[in-house]
Amino acid sequence: ISCEDAGASPDVSAETNTRAIQEALNGGGLVTLTKPGTYRVTADSLTYASTTKFMVGPGVKFSVGGVIKPLRSLAPVVTGPKTYARIPQHRALREFYTTQDVTNSATGGTVTASIDTASPMGGTALKLAFGAGVTQHDLTISGFSLPNFTAGTAKIVVVMYFDDARGMSQIQGFYGTTGFSPSLQATYAIANNNIYNASKTHIFSIHPNAASVTNTLATTDTVAAVRLRFQRSGSASTGNMIIGAGTAPSAYAMNCWIKGFYIVERSLPFVVLTFDDASRSWVDYVRPALLQRNLRVTFGVNKNDVGTNNALFVTSSQLSDLYNDGNDLSSHNLTNTAFTPATITNYLDEYRQCRDWMYTNGWTRRLDYHPWVQGTHNPDICDAMQNEGVKYARTVNPKNFESAGMYDGYMMMPVLQFGNAMSLAQATARVDQAITRQQDVICMGHSIAATSSDTITWSNDNWKGFLDACIKKRDAGQIAGIGSMTDYINYRKRLVTSYF
Repeated sequence: ISCEDAGASPDVSAETNTRAIQEALNGGGLVTLTKPGTYRVTADSLTYASTTKFMVGPGVKFSVGGVIKPLRSLAPVVTGPKTYARIPQHRALREFYTTQDVTNSATGGTVTASIDTASPMGGTALKLAFGAGVTQHDLTISGFSLPNFTAGTAKIVVVMYFDDARGMSQIQGFYGTTGFSPSLQATYAIANNNIYNASKTHIFSIHPNAASVTNTLATTDTVAAVRLRFQRSGSASTGNMIIGAGTAPSAYAMNCWIKGFYIVERSLPFVVLTFDDASRSWVDYVRPALLQRNLRVTFGVNKNDVGTNNALFVTSSQLSDLYNDGNDLSSHNLTNTAFTPATITNYLDEYRQCRDWMYTNGWTRRLDYHPWVQGTHNPDICDAMQNEGVKYARTVNPKNFESAGMYDGYMMMPVLQFGNAMSLAQATARVDQAITRQQDVICMGHSIAATSSDTITWSNDNWKGFLDACIKKRDAGQIAGIGSMTDYINYRKRLVTSYF
C-alpha cells in the first residue's frame, strides 16, 4: 500500500498526511512512503499491527510541530505506538528537498537558488549559484520552534560545500526569534582571512562562544529562524586566496551547496594531542608523561631537523621509539616553510620526500594526516594534498573543532595551541567549553620545557597538569577520551559512518 496513493504529500497539511499514512498502515502488509520531501504530520508516533512493515524511502523527512526529523526504514515493526527512529548524532533542523520556508535575497547581482538532487556532497542539497556582481546574499529558514534554545548546547551546525571558496569573503550566521530581534550572530571567515581557505566541505557552527557581536537572546527565548548572510568583497583578491591576477570575489561566479542545518545531539568530546616540528623535548618531557598515563599523541615531523643536533632535535632512532610506543608520525614537510601559491610545487615536493622517508622507515600509521606548515593553505594545495591521500589536515585557527566535520575527512581542523599565551587554566577552560558545546579539542604543541618561555614552548607542569585534568574529565564521563589522531578517528568512526 502506498501512502502517496492514500493522499500523503509534501504539499498537504499535517492533518491530511497523518490521516493518509494512518489509513495506509491500517490496511496492513507492506506500506511504503517513497516520494522525497518533507511530510508534515501531527505527532511522532503511529499505531499499527505487528504484521505491518513500514518502509520509508531515501529523502523522506517528517516535520512535527515545525521540527524536521530524519527517519530510518521501519521494518519490521511491533504492535503499538512506534516512535520514528532518528539517524544518530544529529537532528535535522532543515534539509533541502524543497524550498518551503526558505527565503533568498541577493544584493548587486543574481543568485539562482535550486534543489540539486545530485550535489557534490552526495544526495540532495540547496544550490546557490552566485553570479558576477553579487556582494551579499541572505538565506533565511523558518517554520520551526526551539524553546529555551540558548539554555542548552545552543548550537546550530551548517554543512556547506563550495566549488571555489576564493569567491566567498565571509558568512555571517544568525539565529533568533522571528525577525531576529533578539538574536545571536557569528562570523565565518573564508577568503578574507587565513582561517578556512579550502574549497569543498565547510562546517559552520553557530553558538554563543562563537558570537561575533553581543548575544541578545535570553535563555527563555524561542529560536524560530536562522539566516546565513553570504558576503563577497568588491576589493581585489590577494595572497593565498587570489583569483587570477586579482579578480574581486564579488566579480567571480561560483557555487555553494547547503546540505542542511543541524542540531548535533549528545556526543562526548575528544581531546586530540598533536605536536609539530622535531623537538628533543618530545623525548625528554612529552614521552615520559605519555608512558606514565598510557596516552598517545600524533607527531608531525620536519625531516631536515631530525638528527642534526641531538641537543635540540630528535633522532631517527628516537622517532622509532615514539612510533613503537603507539604514537603517530606524519609528514610536516622537510622544513618549516609555509605554502604560497607561487611555491605549491616546492611544498608538495617537501611533503612527499618526508612522507616517503617515513614509509621507508616503516612509520606508516596516520600518513593521511597533515599539519599545515604555519597553518597556511588554499583550495589548490588542499586539492593537491588530497590527491596525495591526505584526508585530515590541521590549521592554526584558535577554535574548538566541530566534530561533525569528521565524517569523511576534513582539511581545516582548528587548534588549542600550547605556549606562553595559553595558561593551564585557559586550556582546561577550552575543554570545558567543548563539553558545553559538544565539540572536540585539537591541541597543537611544539616544545615542552621547564617554563613556558615563548609562543611555542609550554611548561612541563602545564603539560602534565593538562593531561591529568583531561584524564579526570574522561574518568568522570565528561569527555570520551584523550589521545592521538588515530585514537580520535577510531572513536568518531565507531560512532557513525556519516553524520550528514
